[in-house]
Amino acid sequence: MFEVSSAKALFVGHRRVDQYCQGGAGDDEQLPSVVRAINDCHAVLVAKIGACPRDELTLAGVEPVDQYVGEFIEKAALAWFNGYRSRIASGAVVHQARGDAQIRQGAFTNQTSLPLAA
Repeated sequence: MFEVSSAKALFVGHRRVDQYCQGGAGDDEQLPSVVRAINDCHAVLVAKIGACPRDELTLAGVEPVDQYVGEFIEKAALAWFNGYRSRIASGAVVHQARGDAQIRQGAFTNQTSLPLAA
C-alpha cells in the first residue's frame, strides 16, 4: 500500500490477500475477498489483468492500472496519481472517499489518506 501525493509515493503497508490467479486461470471464489481487501484503494497497479477481475474491481470503484508495467512502483504511482488529479480537474472523474476495507489478520498497516494498492 502506498500513500500518494503530487510529490511522492510513500510505502505505508502491506495487505495480505488470497491468491486469485495462477498461470492464467483465476479462482472465482477468491475474487470477492481480494476486492474487499483493497476496497479502500482508488487504484491497483497490475502487470496483467483479465476481464472478470477488471470488471469486479471497476464495479467496486477500484481502478485497475496496467499501463505502467515494468516501471518502479513509486514512479508508476506518481504518474497514475497526477493523471487522476488531471482527470478530476477536467471533470472527467469525480473524486469519492473510499470505505473501509476488510483487512486480513496479520496484515501490516499504517495510516493512509489516499491508498493505492501495488
